Parts: sequence; structure tokens; C-alpha cells
Amino acid sequence: MSDFKVEEEDTYSQFPSGLCGSEQSEEEPPDFRDEPGPSDTKGKRKSPVPVEEQLSSCALCQDVLKDPVSTSCGHWFCRQCITSYWEQRPPSGDSCCPQCRERCNILQTERGLQEVLDEHRLSLRRRCERVTEGTDESETLLNRIFTELYITQGQSEEVNTQHEVRQLETASKKKPLHDTPIKCQDIFKASPDQQTPIRAVLTNGVAGVGKSFSVQKFTLDWAEGLGNQDVSLVIPLSFRELNLIKGEQYSLLRLLHVFHPTLQKVTAEQLAVCKVLFIFDGLDESRLSLDFTNNEVVSDVSQQSSVNVLLTNLIRGKLLPSALVWITSRPAAANQIPPECVDRVTEVRGFTDAQKEEYFRRRWSDEDLSSRIISHIKSSRSLHIMCLIPVFCWITAAVLDHMLTTDQRGELPKTLTDMYAHFLLVQTKRKKQKYEEGHETSPQQLTEADRELLLKLGRLAFEHLEKGDIMFYQEDLQRCGLGVTEALVHSGVCTEIFKRESVIFQKTVYCFVHLSIQEFLAAVYMLHCYTNRDTAVLKDFLQGDYSNRYNRDQDYPSLDVFLEGAMEKSLQSKNGHLDLFIRFLHGLSLESNQRLLGGLLGRTGKRPTIIERLFRGRLGRTDNRPETIQRAISNLKEMNSYNISPERSINIFHCLTEMKDHSVTQEITEFLKSGNRSEELSEIHCSALAYMLQMSEEVLDELDLRKYNTSDEGRRRLIPAVRNCRKAELESCRLSEISCSALISALKSNPSHLRDLDLSNNDLQVSGVELLRDLLESPDCRLETLRLWGCSLSEISCSALISALKSNPSHLRDLDLSGNRLQDSGVKLLRDLLESPDCRLETLRINGETIRAKIQKTCDSDVEQEVKTDREAPQSFSPELTTESSYRFRCPGPGEFQCASTGLVFVMAQEAELLYRAVPWEESLLQSAGKQAAGPLFDVKSSDEAAICQLHLPHSETEDALLLDGLLSVVHITDEGLSILEPLEVTRTHVVVKVLHLSPFGLIIDKLKRLLKWRINGQVLVFLRPPGREEQILDVFLLHNNVPEEEVVKKHKRAVNIPISSDCELDIDHSYSVHCEPEGFFIQPESKTFKSMFGPNYHPTFQVSLMTSTERVFLKVKDQGGNEVWNYRVSLEDPRKELSQINVPAESRVPAESRVPAESRVPAESRVPAESRDPAESRVPAEKWRLFRTEFINRMTETVLNDLLDKLLESGVIRTSEMESARAKSQNKGARDGAREVVDAVQKKGVAASKVLIKALRELDPLLYEELNKKNLVE
Repeated sequence: MSDFKVEEEDTYSQFPSGLCGSEQSEEEPPDFRDEPGPSDTKGKRKSPVPVEEQLSSCALCQDVLKDPVSTSCGHWFCRQCITSYWEQRPPSGDSCCPQCRERCNILQTERGLQEVLDEHRLSLRRRCERVTEGTDESETLLNRIFTELYITQGQSEEVNTQHEVRQLETASKKKPLHDTPIKCQDIFKASPDQQTPIRAVLTNGVAGVGKSFSVQKFTLDWAEGLGNQDVSLVIPLSFRELNLIKGEQYSLLRLLHVFHPTLQKVTAEQLAVCKVLFIFDGLDESRLSLDFTNNEVVSDVSQQSSVNVLLTNLIRGKLLPSALVWITSRPAAANQIPPECVDRVTEVRGFTDAQKEEYFRRRWSDEDLSSRIISHIKSSRSLHIMCLIPVFCWITAAVLDHMLTTDQRGELPKTLTDMYAHFLLVQTKRKKQKYEEGHETSPQQLTEADRELLLKLGRLAFEHLEKGDIMFYQEDLQRCGLGVTEALVHSGVCTEIFKRESVIFQKTVYCFVHLSIQEFLAAVYMLHCYTNRDTAVLKDFLQGDYSNRYNRDQDYPSLDVFLEGAMEKSLQSKNGHLDLFIRFLHGLSLESNQRLLGGLLGRTGKRPTIIERLFRGRLGRTDNRPETIQRAISNLKEMNSYNISPERSINIFHCLTEMKDHSVTQEITEFLKSGNRSEELSEIHCSALAYMLQMSEEVLDELDLRKYNTSDEGRRRLIPAVRNCRKAELESCRLSEISCSALISALKSNPSHLRDLDLSNNDLQVSGVELLRDLLESPDCRLETLRLWGCSLSEISCSALISALKSNPSHLRDLDLSGNRLQDSGVKLLRDLLESPDCRLETLRINGETIRAKIQKTCDSDVEQEVKTDREAPQSFSPELTTESSYRFRCPGPGEFQCASTGLVFVMAQEAELLYRAVPWEESLLQSAGKQAAGPLFDVKSSDEAAICQLHLPHSETEDALLLDGLLSVVHITDEGLSILEPLEVTRTHVVVKVLHLSPFGLIIDKLKRLLKWRINGQVLVFLRPPGREEQILDVFLLHNNVPEEEVVKKHKRAVNIPISSDCELDIDHSYSVHCEPEGFFIQPESKTFKSMFGPNYHPTFQVSLMTSTERVFLKVKDQGGNEVWNYRVSLEDPRKELSQINVPAESRVPAESRVPAESRVPAESRVPAESRDPAESRVPAEKWRLFRTEFINRMTETVLNDLLDKLLESGVIRTSEMESARAKSQNKGARDGAREVVDAVQKKGVAASKVLIKALRELDPLLYEELNKKNLVE
């Protein structure tokens, strides 16, 4: 990714749909004439088919209309389809409509539609293919810098109650495998379980995360014919430009003509038959009033109305109902769109941890520098979390690059305030150097201009932050004293932190590069107002609190008193929109940041005062003596937040971090280490503890608030930690409505670990029970036990719970309602519900009575119930092996069947044919989720998908390891991406999962838990290779015992698998060695570290070189301590007989044309003589090979490399020793080192060897080959 990608992604439109540049000059304003109506022929023909009801498919081919034409009877066809249809008619036959059989002809007025659409595609391609990097001076191709962002289906909770930075913290805890990822190009593709087509999509994401960038890539791919070609017309419209025609009357058709001049010739009838996609980017920037309660209906694309009404009718499907609609928005504004108007909600998550590192490594070629920067970012949780946003990665990169590559000295930024203060410094210095080079004006005058400008920008930032605006227009700038030309064109410093959008209607749109920069400058301005005693601004900000806190008899408030008032004001915000602003404000109060900004904005003396230094004495003086700062810190620690959500109170703790007070963090760390829960905790301690617990990688087994020695308010502040625990005891915590709401919101987070919740002895009231109902109905809720003893539940509350328990997503098994005065009618309803098969509830407690369901509730099918209750051994079967290396089994009927080759167990409901095979894992996805494979990945298919109820996957864990809760889980891979399935049961040998859809399934294990339990049940396999002249190789494999032996056999068809007793126990990441009697045989390697390996290739762990005359050997495997873990006496007589009968099939041989000529191979004793080498003129040019080598090394994966080495060995390009050396380097140091060794070895062997390498690469990694081919690096 480039600077641009992370700098500008979501803060302003990458492809303004307005008119600019070559598309429309200022001398040629948009055509505001009345839009054309239907075709001129309208009055000459009958029109029995209403235009709005016309389908976008051809009546003949049933496909999307291509070059659509209309007949005089009103039906639509592809031009080629109707022409071919009439050509096949008898010469004397009349031209009649294939649909209504009336005589008709093609209306010639529609002939040019395809040309118009093609011109529109070209226009969008030109508009989207290049993007601006950094400033307005350089452009680069979008496709060159675009990196796919992480987009998931669904959205996070708390989008309207938390600042976006807090939402990022929540998102950082989510693992990729817990979500359903969606590729940008598949945004309108329905999932397998979705019956209805997707018409409207709402995409959420915090500011700067990449929503607009994704939209631009989607549009470019469509314009280039690379995706979504079923859509005839893509029409991007940004809200920031629609704001410019707010209050004016338009029809939808005229709107298109004005914003997209290439569509001027499109008529209403043509628009009706096209499959149209409208993209409305940036709902959060809208100044339109979208009123979905307004019943004004607009159903004609030629009908004029306000822009607000047009959009609401289009989104509701009243206007142009066949059109697709895609809306992007920041989370807080997304609730403007009613849920019933949206078919899919998605969320752009930004960068995963792996993508963060990739960005910084790609930015610098110096690996030491990039590693140092990554290490520093990881050392600060706040910086690491913010790097989810690409634009923050760019800010961080700019700052750290400057500090680490220049003579600047000092501590690297560790807080957000530090980072943004340095960012302003870096940008100002950069622009100052450029300014001095091009002008003779003194640097001091530029610095003065920068100071003035930053204050005005700060005012603009602050005033619009209060309003929630992030887009500004010229009149907004003028109100803040900003001269557009002078300030934004000539002043340099603002080009990096403030951007001009393109012009439409000769009007310019402005915005900050990112919302966080607006918040930072707003904090700078507010501190300036406080320091300069601007009481009008302070009164307006603090409102009633100002007069309550400061009266005329008092002196001007001290800094600590001012910060306390500002903190309380921010906590009153319903959506937390001031949270980051208030953190910056506290951070700026420190002398270290003021000293930094003083150097940036004005001259400093030896001991300058803070804001005097910032703005050269015009702003008054601020008392930031240590005792004042300490009082501010004490105010934060003692702040009361009784009426504030516990989640919001965590921001108080973050403010302490910005003030670099780590005492609370250190005290809580010591508290957790000591294990002493009797130590008294203050309320700020509880906020810090809640934050640390919910952000912990380890899930807490139990959170019992009664065990903590703190106040009621302190216990309420601990509530956010429930999102990261399995059992929560909240009995008698005096939950308020606010804290109850925070609790439910946390429990609805994804993933939710909570299984057991005790809310006894809390007066929940009706509102609290309604929140519980929403929780139980949430698909993300996995609650199994709920205790509501003595919660004063009413009959209304009881009805709400019953409604929730009837809902399908509810997992609740155990419900305790004792101690509540329930009416007889409510009790009867609960008893009936207990016996209902639609409810999963098994146990109900009412007034001290325990009632259990009389019917089985744990399984959904009769077959599953039988399997659960009658645990007989499954019926074993030997599958048929297909030519595609798959297993086939024709299941005779219901029952439980185990595959003898793979160990898989299928619980079947009916007869069906199964086809399954082992497929490669995508290790990168697992690594980003902190998981690793714990077994092979099986792709399962069936002639009837509903036939398979359950799948039992064999595991290799010891009984001791299985004591760890949640050790194993199952990955399910669909077209929509990866998701994790909770096991129904983990037996001594298998993990059981319910099967809803068929696709690849595989076992995974948490990396951290693997460190706790590294011992597994293993197996030793021994293969004998065909003999050489005097020697014969015995291959020894150390593997997990759930690796199917058949899979290893497939990879070594030329060798014989020797039947032995293979069971043993092995420790992962421990070293092992093989020993042989009689002694004297050569064994390599001497020792090897045991790693988890689940295909697709299985390579020998050890090789024993025997004499061809050896009849038997005694093999032993020892661990790194010399302890024997396995031994077996191996007889070689029968395997040798079997080898002599093996004939290698012709299709398995290397084709003659693929073999390396003998003269190009490297004999054991010498290299190819010089006279036999390729002539110099036929060799690959050095520069071309160098570029190929770089790409080959950087893009190679371990899986492809292992396959490639096999191919090169079979073709005679490399020797066994070269293959083993490259493979060892790949396993020990990474695929890059292995790739480097093999490509250099092949290069030395000439053009013929290189051609074999390239041919093999084309077969094994077509994607990489295509990339190299596009760059003209392969032939």
C-alpha cells in the first residue's frame, strides 16, 4: 500500500461523481434543461407493459440484457437474440414478438443505449483508475496499491453508544475466524442460507477504515469488466456532493444527467430495463434530512421532488424497484436507514494484525527499521489498536520514519497525543523546507502564518466536532476567518492535514484527512481558548456547568478545574463523540507536548511557558506546574460516574494514560499477580481492571463481582469485563438501567464467550427484561444458564422472556425464576414452553421447584438423538478411491459410519453418496486468528446435503490435554469465508460438530493453549524406496496420529508402506532422532524438531541409507533427552518383493518434453562442461531474471515450494541433496530462504532448467505465474 491508501481512504471521496477536469469545463456548465421524457415514439405505439415493471433480463435468453432493444409492443430483448429469432423464421413469416405473438418491429430509437453505457464505463474507468498520493501533485494506479480490506457480514454492537476508537478496541479483540468475511466484489452475492436476492446493502466502518476506497475499487473493476458484469449501469453518488443541491427539486433522471454527463442521452424507458446499481458513499457526511416516515411516494424516474424524497423512495424500493443500492456510512449515522430497507449489513474492519505488519514492512526496504517500528507500535496498546485504521498507519509511518531517519532525538511517541503532536511537527517541517526552496520569504513569516492558520483550523474543527460535521464548505471556512486561496493553497502546512474535494457547480468541499486530526486540532483550539481566557467559548462548551463551577467572585479556573469540567461534559455525550477529543485535551496539558508544539508554532526561550511558546505570548499563561497536573490526575481517579455507562467510564482511564500516569495500570497489574481479591479497589481501579480483562487474550473462567472489595459503583464499572468470561456472577449488584444496558450490549458482542449468567437480586424492571429478551434473541448470544432469582419480574416481564425463548437463536438450557411472584398464567406458559420442541430449555426453576423437560432437547434430528443415547461403535467402511484422489462412499441409509482410511465418522439421516478429500490449509488465515491446524482439512460433498447430520473429526490430543476447556474447535469454510463451529462434544478420539452446510471442515487449536499442552498422540510410518545400485532408502515419518496413512501413501507411490505398530506420543517443537541396529548405516538428519504437518505434502522426517542386502533393521526413535519413545523390528524381505512388482504408470512419468536434457543436469561428480552450456545469447537477460528472482522469492509459499521441489527432482533439474537443503531452509527460516536457494540453483543450470521451473510454477501457482506474466518476466 502507498501513502495515499492509508491517508485518504474514507475521509473524502476518491471518485467524486461531480464534473471536473476534462469531463466538463467551467465554460460548459451542466445541462439543467428539463430531462427528456419517454421516447418520441411513445404516442405511436401501444405500451401494455408498464416501464417500471419491465425486467432487466432478455425474454429469450433469460440473461441480463446486452445491447437492449425494445419492440413496438413494449417488450425488451438483447439485439442479437431478437435478430437471430427472426432470422430463423420462414422468409414469408411476419416479424412477431416471441412473448406476446403480436406483429412488431424494433424501435430504432434504442439502438444507441449500449454505446452510451460503454461511454459511461470508460468515464468511470478514467475517474477511478488513478488516485492521488500524499498531495495533489502525484498520482498512481489504484490497482497497483490496492490491498483487499477485511469486510465482514453483520455489524458490531454499541455503534451508537461508543466513540469509534472504543469500537476499534472491541474490533481488535475479534478474531477473523469468528466472522464471515466477504470480498468487496461479492457484496451483492447471497449466502447459501439466504433465500431472497440482495437489493440493498449498508456498509459500516469507522472513519478512515477504507469504505470509499473499497467502493472505488468495486467501481473500477466493474468498469474494466472484471466483476459484477450482470449489472448494466453503476452510478456512484457521494453525499458530500448531494449536499450541494440540498433543497432543490430534481427527478432521478435529471440527477443522473447532472452528476454523470455521459448518461445525458439515457431515457426513462431505457433506465427502467437496465440493471442499475446506485452507490451512495458517506451517509455520515450527509446534510440531507432522510425522513423514512414521510409517505410521499415517487415511483416515476421523471417525477420531480426534493433530493431527500428521491433518495428515501429509491432506498425503500418505491422508485426504480429493480435497482440495487449500496450505502456506506460511519456506524453512528447508519441508523438513519430503517432495518427493513436493508438486505445485508456489512462492516469494514480495516487492517488485521498481519496486514499492519505487511504495511510497515512494504513501506521500508530496511528490515531492521521496519522491525523496530513494528516492535514500538506493539509496545503501546493504543497505537497498535489505532493501526486498524489504514490512515493511522500512514500517520504513524510519517512520524516514526522522520524520528528514526533524521537527527531528531528524543523518546518515540507512546500515546496518541504524542503521535499527533509529532505529526503536526513533521508536516510543518516538511512543508517549510519545500516553501524555503521555492520562495525568498523568510522562514519566520511562514511559521507565523502556520500559527495563525492552525488556530483557525482548530476553531473550524472544534465548532463542527460539536455539531458532528466532518465536511465543510466555503462559507464554513469564512466563518472561521479562513481565506480559501491564501490559507489552503499557499500555506503548505494544510495540504497534509486538510483536503480540498473536487469542484461541482463551482463549489468546493473540504475535510480533514481523518476525523482524529479534526479532534486533535479541536483540542488544541480549546486549550488555546482556555489559556487566552475566551470565556464565551468556554461557556458555550461547558454550558450550565460553567456558571455552576465558576462564579464571578472566583479567580479564573485553574487548569485542573477546567479539565474536570471538560471531562464531565464529554461523559454526558450519548454516543461518546468527544471521547478522543478529551483524551487529546488531557494529553496536551503536559509540558512535554506543549514544548513540542512550542517548537513547532513559535520561538522558544530557555524556560518558555507552555502556550506562550505555542502562540508567542498572545494566549496568556497556563499553570501546568506539577502540583496542578497532579490535581488533574487525582480528579480523574476520583471522578463520579454513577449516571454514566460503565463502558464510557473507561475513557477516564484512557485520559490517565494520555497524561502518562501509569500508577493505576501498575497497581492493577500487581493486584492480578497477587491473586488477593480482598485488597480494596477504587472506582478507577475497577475501570482499568475491566479494560484489561476484556482486552486480555485469555478468556476468564469466572467473573464474580462479589469477590471484589469495592463500592457498588466500582462493581458496576467492572461490568464490561463480562464480554471476555465464561461465567458471570452479578448477584445483588444493584444494577441500574444504564449499567444493565451496558451489560446486555457487552454480552451481544461477537464473539460472546459467556455461558452462565447470574443476575439474581437485581431489580431489573421492565426495561431490563426487555434488554434481556433482545440478548436471548441475538444470534451472537451463547448463554446456556440464566439465574433471575428475586428480580421482581412481572407478568409482562415473564411474557417477554417467553417470547425470547421461543426464538430460534436462543441456546438457553437452564432458567431460574425463583423468588418472583409470577401469575398462574405465566407459570403455565413457562411449563408449556418447557415441553415445546421449538424451545431448547431443559430445566426450569420456579418458587423452589425444579422442573425438567420430559422430551429430549439436545439434538435436532431423530438420528442424532439415537446416536446420543445409544453409543455403539460406528459401522466401519472402506471407501472407494477415485482418480481425483478423493474418497467415495455410498451410504445405504441412516446410521453412524466410520471411514477406515481417514477416521472420519458420518452420522447419516438417509441414503446418499459421499465424496470427500483432504485439501490444503490456508495457513495465513489461521495465523492471523492465533490458531493453527490440529488435523487435516476435509472437503465433504454429498448427493443430498441434508443427509449428513453430524461429522466426527479424529483428533490427536491426549486425555490430559482434553481437560483444557475449549482446546479444540472446528473451522468451516464456505464461499463466504471462514467461521468457527463450537463442538457438540469432544470424545477421547473425535470432535463432533453439527453439519448445516457441506464444504471443507478441519480441526484447529489455539496457539497459546498448544503451548500449555504440546504432547500429542503420534504415529511413525516407514516407507521403503526402490533400490539403487548398492543403497536403498528407508523413509521414516513422524506424524500426528490423525493424519490418514492413505494420504501419505498417495504422495509416495513409488515406495512401499511397511506395516508396523506405529503408535507413540510426541511433543510438538521437541527434537527427535532415529537410531538403527545394526549400526553403521547413514541417517540424516541427525535430529529433527517435530512440527505439526497436515498436508498437502508429507515429506520424510528421517532417511536411513541401507545396503540392498540388508534383510532387517531394528529402528528406534528417541527424544532430545535420549529417552526411547518408539521402537520396531522391521523386516525388509516382503517390502522388497512388493517393490519388484510395482510398475510406475505411464501417466506418472515425467513427460519427455518436461525433462531437463541430460547435458543440462548436474552430475554428482561435476557440473555441465562449459561447451555444453547454453550460448550466451539464449540466456535470460540478467535484469529480467533479477526481477523474476525477486518476485519469486517474495511471493513463494511453503506449500508451493515443497511441490515445486518434488517436480524439479522428478525432472532431474536438482539433486536430492539440493532438494533437502532448500526444504530444510524453508522449514527453519521460512519459505523465502528456501525459494532463494532453489531459484539460484536452477539459474546456474541454464535456460532448459529455468524453463522447467517456470512450467512447474505455472501448474502449481497459476496466480503467481499470471502476475509474473503480466510483468513480462516469464514466457
